[in-house]
Formats: sequence, C-alpha cells, structure tokens
Amino acid sequence: MKINIIANFIGRFWSVISGFIFIPLYIKYLGFESYSIISFTLVLSGVMAVLDSGLTATLSREFAKRNIGRIEKKRVFDKLEIFYLFIGATIILGVYFLAGIIADKFIDSSLYNQDQVIFFLRIIGIDIACQMITRFYIGGLLGLEKQVQANFIQIGWGVLRNAAVILVLLLSPSLSSFFIWQACVSFVFVLIARIGLLNQICAIQNVNYSNKIDGYKDVWRFASGMLLISIVASINTQVDKLMLSNLLSIESLGYYTIAVSLSLGLLSVISPFTIAVLPKFTAYYSENKINDASALLLKIHGIIGIIVFAFMANMIFFANDIIWVWTGDMTIADESGKYLPILAFAYAMLSIQTLFYNIAIANGYTLLNNILGITSLLITIPGYYFGIKLYGVWGATFVFFIVQTLITFIYLYLINKRFLKGISFYTLIITKLLLPCIVALFIAYLFSLIVLKDNARFIAFLRVGTSTIVTFLITTIFFTPKVDLIKLVKFKIN
Repeated sequence: MKINIIANFIGRFWSVISGFIFIPLYIKYLGFESYSIISFTLVLSGVMAVLDSGLTATLSREFAKRNIGRIEKKRVFDKLEIFYLFIGATIILGVYFLAGIIADKFIDSSLYNQDQVIFFLRIIGIDIACQMITRFYIGGLLGLEKQVQANFIQIGWGVLRNAAVILVLLLSPSLSSFFIWQACVSFVFVLIARIGLLNQICAIQNVNYSNKIDGYKDVWRFASGMLLISIVASINTQVDKLMLSNLLSIESLGYYTIAVSLSLGLLSVISPFTIAVLPKFTAYYSENKINDASALLLKIHGIIGIIVFAFMANMIFFANDIIWVWTGDMTIADESGKYLPILAFAYAMLSIQTLFYNIAIANGYTLLNNILGITSLLITIPGYYFGIKLYGVWGATFVFFIVQTLITFIYLYLINKRFLKGISFYTLIITKLLLPCIVALFIAYLFSLIVLKDNARFIAFLRVGTSTIVTFLITTIFFTPKVDLIKLVKFKIN
C-alpha cells in the first residue's frame, strides 16, 4: 500500500500544482471573463456528474473484493460499461439540446454573444462525457489497487489536457480552441484508460473462492444508492455556483470560484490516503476484519487531520497573499481573498468526512449519506437563494460553511457508532481534530503577525511557504503517535 500512497501523492501533487500553474495562465491569455465562463463549465461538469449513477464507485468496490474471480469481475464490468456509455451519450445529447437555455439563464457575458456561448457549451458536453467515462475506467484500476497505472494515466491526461492547451492558446488564444483541444484529449484518454483496464482484468488470477459474486441485486442496490448520493451531492456542491451565476454577474462567480479552487486543494492533498485505503477497507470488511479496519482508520484519520489543518490555517491567515502570489492580480486577491478563509474551513470539514465516507462505501452503506444529503438540501436551497439575494457572494459562502461543519460532526458520530470498534468519539473529535486545529491556527497566526516591508510576490511566497512548513512540522511532532513513522504508511493485512 505504501507504493499506492506514493503514486496517489504524485497524482494529486500534479493535480494541485497544475491548478496553481495553469489557471493564472488561462486568465492571462483569455482574460478574467473568459476564465469565469470556464469556471461555469466546471459547475456544469459537476452537475452532469449526477449521471455517474454511482457506477464508478460500484465498479471500484466490486473489483476490490477478494472473493470473486476474473470471470465475475469481467461480467460486472461489461454490464456497468454498457450503462455508462449510455450515460455518456445522454450527456452529449442533453447538453446539445439544452445549450440555448443554459446560455440564456446562467451566462450573462459582455464578451461573447449567445451563439458563441452555445457552441462552447456543446463542445463542453462532449468533453464532460469523455471525462466521466475515463474516470469510470480509472475507478476500475483503483479498485484493483493499480494506483500507479491509474495515476500515470491521470497525469498524462492532465498534462495534455490542461498544460498542452497553453501551447494551443499561444497559437490561437480563443475559448473555441481551448474547449475543442480539451475535448479531443479527453476522447483519446477514454481509449487509453479502457485498454489499460481490460489488460488488468485479463491478468487477474483465479481465486480459491466461489466465482459467484454476492448477487447482482446487491450490486445494483448499491449502485442505486450511489445514484441518489450523486444527485444530492451534485445539488449540494453546485447549487451555490448555479445561483451565483443566475443572480449575480459571471465575474462574481469567477471570484468565488478562485477561492473554491484553492480550498479544493485540501481535498487533493488528503486524497492519496483516502484513495489508497478504500480497497483496504473493502477487503477488511468483506473478510469481517472489523478491528483491523478500525485501527487503519484511526491512523489515517490522525494523519489527515494534521495535513488538512496545517494547510487550512495558512489559507485563513494568508488568504490575500496566497491569491496574490498565485495570480499576480491584486484585484482578484482582494475580491477572492475575502471568501477564502471561510471556504477553506468548510472544505477542511468536507475533507475530514471523506475518510468516513469510504468506511460507508466499503460496507455498501449509502442510506446515511442520502438522509443527511436530502436533509441538508432543506437548508442549502433556500439558504443560498436568500443568502445571495441579501448578502451576495458572502451569503453563499456562509451557508456552505454552516452546512459542512454541522454535517461533519453528525456524520463522524454516526459512522463511528455503526461501523467502528474500540474508538471513542472523544478521540476522533478532540484528539485527532480539535487540538491539531487549534495548534495549527495558533502557529499560522503568529506568522501572520510578521510584517514585511517588501511586498514582492516572491517574498510573499517565502513567507507563506515557511509558515505552512513550520505549521505542518510542529503539528506532526505534537500529534503523530510515537511510533515508527514508516509503519504509519506501511499497513499489512494480517
């Protein structure tokens, strides 16, 4: 598993760095309003993710099971793939025919006319479909614990899709060129990822268990539960941006999205752990090794708390500096920096939920996510509408913060009570979360008191970087269990 974690770190490191490198370049070559339209396409992609139907998670979960062989895994793959290709075709056709309505209701651009925006959206529909299908195949590789290959594909995909497009923009600096290039690259990687997964399925050895899966009814029951989770999650995570684009200017969405993009980095830095341990959790619970699963969760939970709060604390106290270093634009830094501290805390809470979500998925348990998700909609939908109407972008920011914070504590308590053994709720919250959070905030606050006369971007970068490193090291020293650090990442199944 150590190799898988390292592979996931490399993949996520690229994901984080690519965002920092390329978003400012998109703004430079296309302008901020064009970037705001790009940010809306990310919202559209998130909304379309609801059509995932939980099939990626289902495939990954079934492939992670050790008591089924090659034949049954291939059968599951064939059935899910057919449905997934149907979903991809639905996305392309749906966006094609709804592009006019979307452009009219959600994109108020002074730079592009409606026909141009409709053309962009139709190309984006193809790109979104290809992205989802590629992630489906990558999910299968992750379920087979082929994280090295999966991350190799993702990095190559990201390099060509997000980095090489800069060369395209140098030759033809237009949104049309941007979207067409990304769609073409995504289509190529559908083929690459599919070939890679099929090769791995063929390489699976037979096992000394029945070649029968638990039952296709169980598979589809899990997939249907994941479908509802996808629907609810899509609404909860995208409705703020949809309402912002509908009620405010496209530039307001752009400033908000800049802060969200940075906050999403918190999910990226902990995902190498959560991705690597999901197959382990699935294997443990399928073999009824509940104590081993609890011990693994406790170790990873502590590591995640240290990482998340070290980065979050510095986002809170150096919000403007981070965005200034990143974009080189003081206007963007002043506007987006207002929302980053609140959003960073909210996404820190969401990051903490992810590990416990994996425990639920490993057990095929989707009911709690759906109950909490649907309940939260009763707050978010009216909350975002009236919040944005009354307070603009601040309204969306605080509603998201309140909902994620409340759900985190409720979710951890209920998952711990149902699936974990020998772990007190006090340990999960106080020892692993609250104390590291307080220490990290205190250290970052002390660094924020240091006033420098030189306001150059490089000096600001050194200041924020030093603060983040020191915060991480001190919280690690205080809160990492006094054991061999290698053992924290080299878990073995007994």
